[in-house]
Parts: sequence; structure tokens; C-alpha cells
Amino acid sequence: MSKASRKIQADKNTLREHFRSLRRQLLPPRREEAAQKAFKLLYSLSLPKEKPVILSFASKKEEIDLWPLNLKLLKEGRLALTKVVGKNLAAYLVTDLADLKLNPKWQILEPNPKKAVRLDLKKIRLALIPGLAFDRNGHRLGYGLGYFDRFLKQLAAAYTVGIGFKEQFSRKPLPAKSHDLQLKTILLF
Repeated sequence: MSKASRKIQADKNTLREHFRSLRRQLLPPRREEAAQKAFKLLYSLSLPKEKPVILSFASKKEEIDLWPLNLKLLKEGRLALTKVVGKNLAAYLVTDLADLKLNPKWQILEPNPKKAVRLDLKKIRLALIPGLAFDRNGHRLGYGLGYFDRFLKQLAAAYTVGIGFKEQFSRKPLPAKSHDLQLKTILLF
């Protein structure tokens, strides 16, 4: 690893701790306000005539709560969630929340591949992407293992949207490497 790469990695790790701390400090009323705004806007964005499959995420405790949106998309038969498969992510169409299983390593709910249908990623038109921080250039700061970076390369047909709290906005450009892909837009609530 070059000196420049080590510097970028160190900067990213410092920023990760900073934005994790900011997110942990958000009080329940602020979290609820953000979740309600996210539901209203994101559901309106997901209503094209053809009712496409939407890739969302199973919100962890500290992330913005997308479960109201996920439940609505589930009822309409168009909720897709990711599952960790080795060092990559795969997308599955979810038809029943009872089929989600807790991944004990990552503490996230994931589709059970025995009960959910693995999706061709070309069928995903809108992809909601979590992160620790986002900047005006469409860069996101993830958790550091590159799962979404690798996954985003496969989502060329999808409109990718970074989703989080407005407190997760970085006024300064986030450090980025050549393999870090930009999202199409960022929506912070």
C-alpha cells in the first residue's frame, strides 16, 4: 500500500469514528422525524407506473429507519434486500418478513436464500444505499470492508441514492480512492 493510500485509509477511519459518534448521539424524536420524512419522499419516488423492484436496506439500530417504506414495498411485492455472500452482496426479492434471518456477524436482517428469490440486478431500478457519511460529490463513506463498493459496480442500471440523516453530510469532500463509485444522488433527512 502506498503512502498516499495509507493516508486516505487513516483519514477514512478517523471520519468513520466521527460520523458514528454523531449518529449515535441522535435522540429518538430526531430519528423519528427523519424516518417519517424519508418514508414520504422515498415512497413517492418509488411510484413509477411499472412498479419496479426497489433495493432498500434492513436498517440497523443506529441507521435511519426505512422499515415503514420496506413494509409498504413488501406489501406491493417489490422489496429487495441485500445478503452478504462471502465477500460480496447479493440482492433478493423479499416476500415475507418472517423469512428474514439475523446475520450474527453483522447484526443485520437478511433474506433467507432458501425462501427468497435471488434477483438479476438489472431488474433493480432504484437502489437505496446506506453509509456513515456522504458528500456533495456523491461519495459515501461506508463501514470499511468494501461490500457496497463492489456491489455498486454491478448496479449500473439502477439509480443509486445515498440515504441517511442530514447530520451525516460531510461539508468537505470525503477521501476517495479510484475504486470508490459515486452515487447518483444523496437524500439526507
